[in-house]
Amino acid sequence: MSKLDDLKSHLRKGNIYKRNELQKWSSSIDRHLSELTGDGILKKVGPWLYHFPKKNAFGFEPLADQLLIKKFLANDNFLITSFNSINA
Repeated sequence: MSKLDDLKSHLRKGNIYKRNELQKWSSSIDRHLSELTGDGILKKVGPWLYHFPKKNAFGFEPLADQLLIKKFLANDNFLITSFNSINA
């Protein structure tokens, strides 16, 4: 099994991963991330953040904002609001 296949085996659909989380399964993480994003397996959603999208009957499921912000901030201490709720 190649290192890229080993990295793929640790990915779960619908999850968001930071680069340093994936680094423990790869000896050359930048090259592997480039290959995975080029093949469309992973999508880059921010600096050092990658999403492994789930596919359903209608296409790829959209990324949950709460999941993305939680991974980016590395904690649960945040509040998501919209202009509609502020203006109400």
